[in-house]
Amino acid sequence: TVAVGDVTGDGRPEVVAAREAETAARLEMAAVRATRRPQVVGFLSAGVANTPEPGDDLEWAGGVAVKLPIDVSHIYREREQQARLRGEQARARRGEAEGQITLEVEQALAESRNLEAQQKLSAEEVQSAQAALRVADAQYRAGLGSFFDRLSAENALLEARTRYDASGYDLFVGRVRLEAARGLSAAEAVSAASRWRSSKR
Repeated sequence: TVAVGDVTGDGRPEVVAAREAETAARLEMAAVRATRRPQVVGFLSAGVANTPEPGDDLEWAGGVAVKLPIDVSHIYREREQQARLRGEQARARRGEAEGQITLEVEQALAESRNLEAQQKLSAEEVQSAQAALRVADAQYRAGLGSFFDRLSAENALLEARTRYDASGYDLFVGRVRLEAARGLSAAEAVSAASRWRSSKR
């Protein structure tokens, strides 16, 4: 199995949206709880007064105030429950999204590996067709084979090369799908698949 963290599925929009909703729910819960606690507020002010005596022109004032919330427990409980419910829903959506991403990546990875195996088989077919053409050409030159035998071998090589080229294209498309499943944009997925293909050459 493939874990979401291992495939960078964190960048998928559905996961990002769910995590942002979780964060918003946590902040809402914290805000609701904060309004239920007493709050201490302090203040200090200073100024200059116009007095005839020097040194007596500085005035200041300060104080402390305590703000007590009004007892509306049922309202706070309802807001907390709503925030908690939104958080649970966001977590559930994120879990579903991550599970779906993991499944998509596993399927795309399996497809990519299968296409790699097919391309390897196509490469072996090309090599076999090349060897067969060399044999047919040598027999034709030695008078042991017909021109049609040589032509058939050439056609077999052409078909093998066509299948190999098609398998390479299919493999590239499969790799793009894999990178897109991991959370990359279309352009980023194509770029990543191109780099991967270059590294395999």
